[in-house]
Amino acid sequence: PGGSVGAQLNHPVFSPDGRAVAFLSNAEGPESLFVMDLASGAERVLAAAAVAGPRFDFESVRLVSGLTAHEAVAALEACLDARLVDGDGTSYRFHGGLVQDAIYEGLDAGRRAALHAAISGARQITQTRRLDISQGRHRDE
Repeated sequence: PGGSVGAQLNHPVFSPDGRAVAFLSNAEGPESLFVMDLASGAERVLAAAAVAGPRFDFESVRLVSGLTAHEAVAALEACLDARLVDGDGTSYRFHGGLVQDAIYEGLDAGRRAALHAAISGARQITQTRRLDISQGRHRDE
């Protein structure tokens, strides 16, 4: 869909293989059903991001998704193109609270718990890396 200001995106539902998402949107006028193809891995990125919270950083979500940097960038770009998430150059956020809520609620309890634990660990790793870089240290020293 286009990008009208104030447009709502509601009730995203992923295909069983995670390669497409269907949702309702009023971005092009009256609310309509849209189906968008996503890059492979987009569902994993969105699931990790939904657990991370309304704002999330790329590296933590990438680590949790298990994707390579290249795969995660392609997946995130697909999510940006689909207007499921927005970025400001340093972090990302869900386009609307309903998107995050729908994805989060769609996760079974076991996967949700595992993702919470993984996000916590990934945040510790990324914070340590940032601290090391800010202090001029490198991981392989």
